[in-house]
Amino acid sequence: MTLTEVYREIDRNGIDVYYFPMESNAKGIALPDGSIAIDTDKIENDIEEKEVAYHECAHIKTGSFYNLHSPFDIKEKQEKRAWKETIITLVPVSYTHLRAHETRSNL
Repeated sequence: MTLTEVYREIDRNGIDVYYFPMESNAKGIALPDGSIAIDTDKIENDIEEKEVAYHECAHIKTGSFYNLHSPFDIKEKQEKRAWKETIITLVPVSYTHLRAHETRSNL
C-alpha cells in the first residue's frame, strides 16, 4: 500500500487528518472524535509517514484508545491492537504463505 493509498483509506473511513507540530515526542495521535494529527516535522520519509498515518487510523478503526494517565498494561494492549491492524493492512502476504497456514478445519 502506497502513502497515497493509505490517505485514501483514511478518507474512506471518514477520518480527518490535521498536520501540526506536537510538543511531545509523538509523531501522531488519534483522537476519539475520529480525527488524527500528524507532526510531519518529526517524520523522515514517506514510509514512516505511511506507518504513522495508518497506525493512528488503526486506533480509530479498532477503538483502541487510552489517555496519558492510563496504566501501562492498558496502553500496551491498545497499542498492540492498533499495531496488529496496521501490520495486517500494510505488510503484504503472499497467497502461498496464506495457503501454508490452512488446515482442514478452515478449508
